[in-house]
Amino acid sequence: MRDTKPMPPAVVVPLLLVAGLLSACTSREDTADLRPPVDAKLASYDSCDHALTSLREAILPYIGPWGVDIDGGGNSEEFSGPDAAAGDAKGAAPESATDAAAPYSTTNVQEAGIDEPDIVKTDGRRILTLRDGSLRVVDTAGRTVLKDIPLNTPGGGMYYGASSMLLSGDKVLVLSQDQAVHDLPADANGKPWNGATGLQIAVVDLAVGAVTETFSFTGSEVDTRQYGSVVRVVASSSPQLRFPEGDGNDSPSVAAARNRDAVNASTIGDWMPRYRHQGADGQVSEGTVGCESMRHAFSYSATSMLTVLTFDLAGPLGDGAPVSIVADGQTVYGSPSALYVANDRRAFAAKAAEAGTELYRFDVSQPGPPVYAASGTVPGYVLNQYSMSEFEGHLRVATTSDPFSMRSGAKSHSGVYVFKQDGEGLVEVGRVEGLGRDEQIYAVRYVGPTAYVVTFRQTDPLYVVDLSVPAAPKVDGELKITGFSSYLHPVGPGRLIGVGQEATETGMATAAQISLFDVSNPAAPGKLADYEVSGATSEAQYDPHAFLYWEPTRLLVVPIGPSWTFDDGGENPGGALLLRVEDTGLTKVGVVAHEGADLYASTINRSLIVGETLWTLSYAGLKATDLTGKTELAWIAA
Repeated sequence: MRDTKPMPPAVVVPLLLVAGLLSACTSREDTADLRPPVDAKLASYDSCDHALTSLREAILPYIGPWGVDIDGGGNSEEFSGPDAAAGDAKGAAPESATDAAAPYSTTNVQEAGIDEPDIVKTDGRRILTLRDGSLRVVDTAGRTVLKDIPLNTPGGGMYYGASSMLLSGDKVLVLSQDQAVHDLPADANGKPWNGATGLQIAVVDLAVGAVTETFSFTGSEVDTRQYGSVVRVVASSSPQLRFPEGDGNDSPSVAAARNRDAVNASTIGDWMPRYRHQGADGQVSEGTVGCESMRHAFSYSATSMLTVLTFDLAGPLGDGAPVSIVADGQTVYGSPSALYVANDRRAFAAKAAEAGTELYRFDVSQPGPPVYAASGTVPGYVLNQYSMSEFEGHLRVATTSDPFSMRSGAKSHSGVYVFKQDGEGLVEVGRVEGLGRDEQIYAVRYVGPTAYVVTFRQTDPLYVVDLSVPAAPKVDGELKITGFSSYLHPVGPGRLIGVGQEATETGMATAAQISLFDVSNPAAPGKLADYEVSGATSEAQYDPHAFLYWEPTRLLVVPIGPSWTFDDGGENPGGALLLRVEDTGLTKVGVVAHEGADLYASTINRSLIVGETLWTLSYAGLKATDLTGKTELAWIAA
C-alpha cells in the first residue's frame, strides 16, 4: 500500500488491518488453470528467541517507508460475487435449563449439532435478541419482555458493538468485535493495550440477569463454533509494532530503514496476542499467548497469527487455553471432529504458481484445547465456509481458480478437491476440474457423498458432483438456467431449495428467486418451480442464518428486502415471505411485515418458530403470528 503523504507520526500498526485490505487484491498473474500453491506444512520453533528472530526476518521484506508495505500486484477492486451459500436448518439446539414444552427452530447452521453465533437465539422458553448494547429476554409463552440486560462490562468498556451470541443453559456468550481494547487499563508490566480493534467477550448469566465475566483479546474474530457447552473462537491478531515518528522530510529510503530498525528492536511480546479476563468474583488475570509451542509455515509473512480460544460455558472462561500458529485465515469450517481454517494467499502471490489457499486442521474431538493436526494447500480460492465439508474421513473443498481473472479477460474455472490426513499433511487424493469455464462459484452444498455446485456469469449451471469414490470424483449431471442461486438447502430426498436472483440472458439480475430443484436423478437435475419477487433481494442470499425451513410443516420463511412489489400488487417496505414446499411446487402461504416509517428498521432479518407461533425479528421489534402469518398474536417494539 503506497501513497505520497507525509511521514506519519509514531504509531502502533495493527497488521490485521493490512490482512483485511489484502483480501481484495489479485495475484500478479491471472491464469486459466488451477495451479499448485505453495507448501503450507507447519514447523515448530526451537525456542522463543528463535521465534522472535524468525518473525523479524519474515516481515522485513514487507516493511517500507509507511510501515507494512505488501505489494501483491494487481488492483484492489473487490470481488462482487456473493458472500454466502447454503446452510442447514437442523442446527444445534442450545442446552436449556429445562426442556421446552413445545418444539422450536434453532439457528440455521452448516453442520447439525454445531451451533454458530447469531443475533437471535431461543431455547423454546425464551427468545434472546441483541440491540444497542443490551440483551433482551422475551418469554415465549407470555409473549412479553422479561428483562433488558445492559452489556456494559464490569470495570469498563461498552458492548455497543455486540454482534452475535451463543446460548448454553442460562449462560449467554456475547461476542463484540471492533472494540477499543486500547482503552483498557495497562497490564501488570505497564504496557498499554494497543490496537485499533479487538475482540471482547461477555458472559451473561440469565439466572442473575447481568454480565458476570468478560474476556478481552488483542485480535479480531474470524469465526466461532459451539460444541455443546464448549465454544471455539478462531481469532486473528497482528504484531503491535511501533514505528518511530519522522519529521515529514525524510526520504522514503531513510524512513524505510528507520522502520526496519524498529522491527529489529521488537520483543517477542510485541508479536504475541494478549488477553485479559475478569471473572465473576471481580478478579482480573492478564497474560500473553505463549510462544513455546507455536507453529509456523515454511513460507510466511509474519503479518498475522491465528489463535483458537476454547471456553466451556459450564465453568469460568479462564485464559481461553490459546493455541496459536503463525498464519492468516479468513474462512472457518467446523466438522464434528475438527476446525478447518482456510487462508487465501492471492495477495501474497508473487507469481501464479504460488497462488491458492492454505488449509489448517485443528482436532477438536477431545475435551480441552484443540490440537493442531495437519495442513495442506488447494488450488484456487474458496467462496465461504460451505465450500468445505468433511465426510467419512475426507475433506472436500470447492474452489474457483481466480474470481478476479474474468476482469482481465482470463478464463476462470472451478473444481472440487478431496483430501485425507496423512501424518501432519492434508494430502489430495482426488479432484474434478473444469466446472463453469469463465464463471465463478456462487454456492456450494454437500449432502452426504454428493456436492451441488452453482457457478454463474450469465447463466447458472447447477452441477451434481459424485464424491462417493474419493479418489475419482466426477460430474454426474448439469442444469443450465438463467439467474443463479447463492444459497442451497436440502428439503428432503431428491429436493433442493435455491435462494438467489433471476437474471436476463446477459446476466443482469431482475428479481429475488426461490427455486425448487429435483435432484433425484443426479444425471438429469431439473427445476420444478420457482417464486419471484421483482426488483428484490433477500438477506438469505448472503447470510444463511436468515433462512428458515421448518420440516414438520414444510414451511419455508425467507426475508425479502424493501422497495419491491409482491405478486398480488402494492408497494411493500419488506417482510418475510412464507412458502409451503410441496413435492413438485412452491405455494405461497402469506407475508409478514413490520410496519414503520423507517424502511431499514422495519426490514425483517430473522425468523424462528416456537410451537405454533412464528416469530419475526427486525430492528423495529419482534412480532408473533400464527404459522400462516395472517393472525398477529403480539408485537414487542424494540
